Amino acid sequence: MSVPSRFTASTPEQARLLLQRPYQWVLGAVMDGRGSAAAVAAETGVSLTRTHHRLTRLLAAGLIEIAQVRARAGRGVKEYRAVAAEYRVPLALTDASDLEELLNEAAAPFFRTYVTGVARAMGRTGGDEDVRLSRDAHGKLTVQYGGGRISAHSFGTMGEMRLRPETLTELHARLRELQQWVSQRASEEQDDPGARQALLGLLLAPGDSPER
Repeated sequence: MSVPSRFTASTPEQARLLLQRPYQWVLGAVMDGRGSAAAVAAETGVSLTRTHHRLTRLLAAGLIEIAQVRARAGRGVKEYRAVAAEYRVPLALTDASDLEELLNEAAAPFFRTYVTGVARAMGRTGGDEDVRLSRDAHGKLTVQYGGGRISAHSFGTMGEMRLRPETLTELHARLRELQQWVSQRASEEQDDPGARQALLGLLLAPGDSPER
């Protein structure tokens, strides 16, 4: 049975569930063909009890449906499926006043996780816990946290730069190429027993820091 290509949220409850990362993980697993609660729990790394709860809420909101109930000793096992290949949430159904506020809310958990992970990685390298301000070879002020030391499996750089348009165009192309490469590798390696969880962010945007 084919599913509709698109589902547009029409209630605040649908919008809330679609915008919460824990429910996105569960929905993503169902969309990827993990039909049973046990399969979803194994895919997301979430306990079976929580997975059941989230599946029940998604089902009640009409975001997933029961495809079949497999017979099993005791009681049947429900197999879930997505109701669409793509879900959309109108901004009017969110609590955000505009797109900027919505993006800030969506990005905040990722930045908190990134900062926590980098800080822990710095601590494991035995670096000094201080902040260092100095000028680089071009006379630009640089700021390093924790002595700038970080483990081999972590990297991060965020800052303001002035670049010519042709350099920005090349940088954009290189980041897109890297994004495509890592997406392909992640698709090939996600089920590898030796694979490790990682958080990746590739950011490039015009403009200055809002705190100037």
